[in-house]
Amino acid sequence: MAHPPAHPPRGQIGIFNRSHYEDVLIVRVEKLVPKDIWQARYDHINAFESLLTDSGVTILKFYLHLSKDEQKKRLEERLAEPDKHWKFARGDLGCAPNGTSTRLPMKTR
Repeated sequence: MAHPPAHPPRGQIGIFNRSHYEDVLIVRVEKLVPKDIWQARYDHINAFESLLTDSGVTILKFYLHLSKDEQKKRLEERLAEPDKHWKFARGDLGCAPNGTSTRLPMKTR
């Protein structure tokens, strides 16, 4: 983890985005870095979460499931609507978070 996110003051709720979890998942599934690197990242996440819980913070993790049809619809919208192009990355066409293919047919011009 490049830097630990700030946690909310006592009595308040904070929501962290998933980016530090994605970082370990994608590089592991896609074999982008050696095991010792992604393993160290897992260790950092676990240490940070332990630090939070040792300080009295309750961590709740939620998983949002999108069906393959919904994922395909959203990716197609990103391609079809110019105001959504900023959300699109070529990597979105190759792999879903669970490691399954989400490849869409690409039209070439």
